[in-house]
Amino acid sequence: MTVSLSHLAASVEGWLGELGKPLAIDGERIECQMVAGIALGPQDGEDARELLRHAHLAAHRARQSQQRYHFFVNELNTHLHRRHQRSSALKDAIHNDVLVMHYQLQFDASGVAVGAEALIRWPQPDGSMVSPGEFIPLAEESGLIVPIGRLALNHACAQAAKWRQSGYPLRVAVNLGAEHIHDPELPELIEGLLARYQLPARDLEIEVTESSLMENISQGRQQLQRLREIGIEIALDDFGTGHTSLAYLRDLPAQRLKLDREFITDLPHQPHNQAICRAVITLGHAMGMTVLAEGVEREEEYALLKALGVDEFQGFLLARPLPGAQVGEHLKALSLAPSVK
Repeated sequence: MTVSLSHLAASVEGWLGELGKPLAIDGERIECQMVAGIALGPQDGEDARELLRHAHLAAHRARQSQQRYHFFVNELNTHLHRRHQRSSALKDAIHNDVLVMHYQLQFDASGVAVGAEALIRWPQPDGSMVSPGEFIPLAEESGLIVPIGRLALNHACAQAAKWRQSGYPLRVAVNLGAEHIHDPELPELIEGLLARYQLPARDLEIEVTESSLMENISQGRQQLQRLREIGIEIALDDFGTGHTSLAYLRDLPAQRLKLDREFITDLPHQPHNQAICRAVITLGHAMGMTVLAEGVEREEEYALLKALGVDEFQGFLLARPLPGAQVGEHLKALSLAPSVK
């Protein structure tokens, strides 16, 4: 008997509805969010093993697309194959130290370069660069994010040491995700890098997002405190876009709040965003933190942020991300007087 796809879909909806009903366990109400992957024989597989594998792929696509269910299609196999190839290529790039770092300068309100954010790139054979927004999610799914973070820390410390030796000491910020923040080996790794490159701890800053701390606030706070004891600066990135409560923020050992670009774009014409920026700046200063605005691209945004009391600035208006050597040349062009702090 042939079953129509619409009838099958209706049946799956019904099953999901039943399976998703709240459960009462030890007086607690438990709700499960479920999705379904559907593979049909014999067209989607000639045995149970193949059908289950294809159903699993379809379920994964349902989660990605935030759908209740998804039918298997051959394109999923093609997607899986391409993803596997991409993951293998990224693994080789890490192993062969192919990934490179670009750096975007950060300036204080008087226009002096005070720091730089390290931004990782993946060079391709055709000379193009893959941005982190494209390959970091793949690295997270493939279990490659920790080695990428370690590579980024190593490159950033080496570059900071070169700038310092040239007479241009800068604070270099490296973005680390939840996997790194909860890695017990992170403080020892950083101490080893600082010793290897004879780099003062104050020249390194770790950027963390609110979302990366949400997995385990207590453990994350303890880890950041360990880094602070070493002398590492801590910045809270994308502030205002996550879900961290002010009580948690109060206890985080952060020295810098990064005001997210979401609140800065077209700021002069967005009164609600102006109110948010003003509140974040007031909060940051009241807690003894420096406030840095990122994503500054227009003169009018820059001027208004200055008037609101922002301490530091980062964005295309002031400097674009460049390889370390070119940043060094840019620092010279800015006529910064060589000094060693």
